[in-house]
This record gives sequence, C-alpha cells and structure tokens, in this order.
Amino acid sequence: MLLKIFNNFKQIYRKRVMIPVYKVLIAEDETLARMLLKNSIEWNRFDMQVVADVPNGKLALEAYEKAAPDIVITDIKMPIMDGMSFIASIRKRDTRTRIVILTCVEEFDLARQAMQYGVTDYLPKLTMSPVELQKVLGKVRMELDDMRHPSGEKPALIWDKEALKESLLMDFMFRGKFTEAEFGQGLRDLGQRFELGPMYVMVMEIDHYRRLNEKFKDEKGQLVRMSLLNVLDELLGAFGKGEAYRDADNRYILLLNVTAGDGAQDPTAKLMEEVRKTFLTYFKVTLTFGVSSLGHSFGEIRLMYEEACQSAANKFTEGLNRSFRFGALPDNDNINLNEFAGKWASLGSQATKTFLQQLSVLLGHDGNLRERVIHLFLAWLHRPAAHLGLVEVTYAELTAEYGDRIRGCETLFELAEEFGNYLNALVELRQLNSFSKEIAQALALIGSKYKDELTLRQIAKTIGISPNYLSTLFKKEVRLNFMDYLTNVRIEEAKRLLQDSNKMVYEISEQVGFSDQSYFTRSFKKIVGLAPNEYRKQRSPESSEDKYDR
Repeated sequence: MLLKIFNNFKQIYRKRVMIPVYKVLIAEDETLARMLLKNSIEWNRFDMQVVADVPNGKLALEAYEKAAPDIVITDIKMPIMDGMSFIASIRKRDTRTRIVILTCVEEFDLARQAMQYGVTDYLPKLTMSPVELQKVLGKVRMELDDMRHPSGEKPALIWDKEALKESLLMDFMFRGKFTEAEFGQGLRDLGQRFELGPMYVMVMEIDHYRRLNEKFKDEKGQLVRMSLLNVLDELLGAFGKGEAYRDADNRYILLLNVTAGDGAQDPTAKLMEEVRKTFLTYFKVTLTFGVSSLGHSFGEIRLMYEEACQSAANKFTEGLNRSFRFGALPDNDNINLNEFAGKWASLGSQATKTFLQQLSVLLGHDGNLRERVIHLFLAWLHRPAAHLGLVEVTYAELTAEYGDRIRGCETLFELAEEFGNYLNALVELRQLNSFSKEIAQALALIGSKYKDELTLRQIAKTIGISPNYLSTLFKKEVRLNFMDYLTNVRIEEAKRLLQDSNKMVYEISEQVGFSDQSYFTRSFKKIVGLAPNEYRKQRSPESSEDKYDR
C-alpha cells in the first residue's frame, strides 16, 4: 500500500484537493502574463478552477459560451476581438458573471468605460502582485456567494480534509478562535483520531528538507506535503489514536492519545521508530522528533507544542536523526570546541581562540541558538581572508557560496565542517593567486604597517624597486592599485573591530590608519555598502532578539 502511495503521489494529491465551485476564464494575449496569472495563485483556496485560458477576445467568447464561467479575467486590448467587445458580448447574455479587467496605465480611460458593464474590479498589469490578485478574488468570491445565497446563508465550503484539519488546530492553538469544547467538537465533526485524555504533542522535523524538495522538483512543496501527510495518516491509523498536521515545510505536528494500558512501555517510541524507518525507506530522509511532557487537556496543547519545539531544537548541538524529550536538555558546556581548532588551522591560533571564545559565550545562551551561531559564523567569513592576505574582490564569490551553505546548516558540527571547508578553499585560492617576491614583500609590509601613513614610494624604497615598477606589479598581480589595496586592508580591520570591540567609530578610524573620520566613513560605505554603525548593528550576534514568533 505504501509503495503504491509513493509511486503515484501526484495522482493522490489531485484526489485530495478540494472540489472547485466557481469556474474561471482568463483572456490575455501576452503568453507570459497569461501563464503567470494562471500559475501564481492557488485557485482552490477560493473554491475556484481555471477552466480556460485564451489569447484573444474571439477565443474567449467561444470558451465563455462553452464553459459558462462564473468569473472572467480579461485584458482590454487583445487581437481579433478586444476586451471591451468581449465584455459587452458577455453582458448581452447575462449580468451574473463577475468580470475583472487587466489594464496598463495608458488604458485607464478604457478601464473606466468598462465599469459601465458592471465590472467588479481592475488590476494594473505592470504592478499586479499575487497578493493584490488574491484580494480581488476574495471580493469576487463574496459577490458570487451573495448571489448564490441571497438569504444570507453561506455555502458549505468544500475544502480538502487536510486544510480543514490544519485550520482547526491553528485557529485553536495560536489564534484563540475556539474554546476547548468547540475544538473537541471540531475534531469529532472531522472524524479525527484524537480526543480528550492523556496525550502527547510531538513535532517531526525533516532533516535537510531542501534536499527532499529538490529531489521531487516540487517548487511550491504541495505534492511533497500531500505525500507526507498520506503516509503519516496511514501510520497513525495503525497506531490507533493520533493525527498529523503540517506546521511548516519541514515540520509536522503529531497529536497522540495514550492509554493507561500502555504501562511502562513508551507508546511514542514505537511510533517514532516506525515513522523514521518508513521515511528513510521511501523518501531517503532522516527525521528529528521533539516530544512534549504528558498532558491531559486541550488547553495544554499550545504549551506542549512549545515544549516539543524546544526539545527538537536540541538537534543543533546533539545531532540529526534523533528523538528529544522535554526536560532532557543537552549539556552544551560539555561540547568540546577544541575539536574545531584542528579544522581551522589556517585561521591562525589567536583568531581561532577568539572565535571559539565568542562561540562558547553564545552556547551559554537560551533561545534562537542556531540563528545566533549562524550569525556569528557569517560574521567571521571575512576574517580568514584578511589573515591570508586576500582582499574582498578576490574572494567575494567564494564567500557568497559558503554563506548560503552556512545558512543551510542544521547542526553546530555541520557549521564547523563547512567553515573548515571554506578555510581550505581560501587557502587554495591564495595558492592560485601566488605572488612574486616583490609583491609578497609589499603585502607583508602593508599587513604590518597599515596603521601608519604608508605611501607607494615608501614601500618601493623598503623592498628596493622603483615606485613605477611596484605600481605595475600591483595592478598585474593584485588587480588593484596600491591605494585601493591599502584601503581594503584597513576596512577589513575596521570591520573586525566593529564586530569585536565597543570602540567608537572615530577611534576605529584612527586605529586603522585614517586621519579623517568622514573619509573613513565614505570609504567604508563604498566598499561594504553600509555605514560603520549600520554594519556593527547588522553583524552583532546580540542584535537578534530572543522571541517566540508565530
């Protein structure tokens, strides 16, 4: 049965989506605009279905006569038969069809003329967003509902079961729309396998979800979601008392009832083992579970959910593909950070020591630990390049690549590994950009004396070559002139001081070799893209607030 589900997940998805109520016709002569309009909206959320999309008014009228749409979305200017003639033809036949027109700025006069035909609304083509379209569709839906049920009695919406389940739980747990009694009644009305009594809340997180999404080539994630929910539904059905809900792309909520007959045996352990085995077999993914404390009432579900999320977050320091129970907190003090030092040798012993000290401080904090640590690693991406004598123009692409990799890391150990890989890549880059003896000497002098009032002539005299020759070598090997390179070195050091110290900007300006603070600020913003104080605020690991955001 499970194998059949996975082999036919697209068909399963289509069977599970809601039955459309209102038919939509789209008429737009620009192919790209027509396709974007058709595919950028989840029409079933409005009880709608696109039954035809055509490139001109003549075909639009034929499709209208054949399909009898409830809603027409049409451009005004189209070939063969324009939008105004098409709208007029519709109104000769009926007044119930809702019409939305698409228009450009220069067509607003035509748009106003179209309003005499009872057009519901218009949308500017060049600036139209999915959000704006959704607002208009909501308005159209209300008009159609009112016409279909003039007495005020609203239609029973034909939603798919998963959408109703998810809405019920989220409205109760986060929005306070239902009482406990109403929530219980909603569960019974939907035939859910969850009731009042001893219960657990679990969160199931798919490790490295992005890889799963890429494998399925499901950009919006809808087919993956329905496949996962189908499998969870079957497994929970075998368990007897439990329901699954999507919480985020990579996270699902499991509500489980347990009975006194379960005894000392943990009823959740067997379920987690079975789910983990099934997902690994069919989806090739590992799972992390967070399990709440035992509860007994619906009113405790929100707190139990938070407990489960807090427990699952322990994977950042403990590792993936594990189960964590509330109360069994990891001992971050026992993490051996010195293991990372060997991977980061090219960073330099003093810099490595500083980095590990900052990391140790963060690990002692509660809340948003992963986000804080990732922020720290991102801030350190520029530091090793300066230590190796590289300037940002030579390693910007590499930094951007590893920045994306670091943001995708889910554990501390993955972060340490990727940072080590980044350092190795920088060393290779440094080797590929090997310099002549004269330039190597010049860079070393700049690295040690950048705080002084250095000139090209001084450096050339020290290493025994002419200023013109040194200038030529700089442009050829470093791909920057002398002053630009010196400024980059000073700015790199300023960035470090802004991150690691509480010194005032003018103090940092002087310390890195600028005699004029305003010139320092202009140079910093030109190279970094931010003013010094803005950079400090953005890069400080403490700038992220601890908060629960739903």
